[in-house]
Amino acid sequence: MKTDQPFTRRQFLGGALAGASGLALDQAHPTPAFANPRQWKFAVVGTSYRARGSHLQLLRDYFPEVEVVALCDITPENLQEGLKVYGKPAAAYSDYHKMLAEHPELDAVVVVTPNFLHAPVTIAALEAGKHVLTEKPIATHVADATKMIETAKEHQRILAVGFEMRYYPLFHGMSDLLGQGAIGDLELVFAALFAATGTPGVGNIPTPRPARRQIGGF
Repeated sequence: MKTDQPFTRRQFLGGALAGASGLALDQAHPTPAFANPRQWKFAVVGTSYRARGSHLQLLRDYFPEVEVVALCDITPENLQEGLKVYGKPAAAYSDYHKMLAEHPELDAVVVVTPNFLHAPVTIAALEAGKHVLTEKPIATHVADATKMIETAKEHQRILAVGFEMRYYPLFHGMSDLLGQGAIGDLELVFAALFAATGTPGVGNIPTPRPARRQIGGF
């Protein structure tokens, strides 16, 4: 992979999918190449603006080997909009426990809920034997994050966190330079990120967002 190419969310999701199946990415084609193709069963918990503007579209358009069999959200409007964006048949749930119980065939769960719900949803999915990709941050408390990691190890499932920028070749190159001492002793770091999408009021996300989505909704 060229060092000047950005690592997109599509590539990150592809990498997570490849990891969950125990297969490697074809570097020339970011979508994972499956030695034994089959349909992978996914569920998405949380169908607000992040899932609708990213995860559901990626799973719909770039991963024909994935079938999203269920969507879950406690906010009816978000759930209906998520179903509309995905555009393919999928079961709808407001309770992720019920969803997990009724879909033992699931291979993986994508968690796109508010931050404070990452831990309980992820732990429930791992305990049900599913691989998990959760949005960042992993959790809102260190103890929760630790339990998530321990649960993944206990059930021998993959837990991935959507820190896609950690996979950018640029940052790996910077880390290599630091490790080699190429710039001397590091004393100060300043960073700024300006994104055209993914920020309320910028790009495709409306502002202000409804209060329920900010606080209690997915």
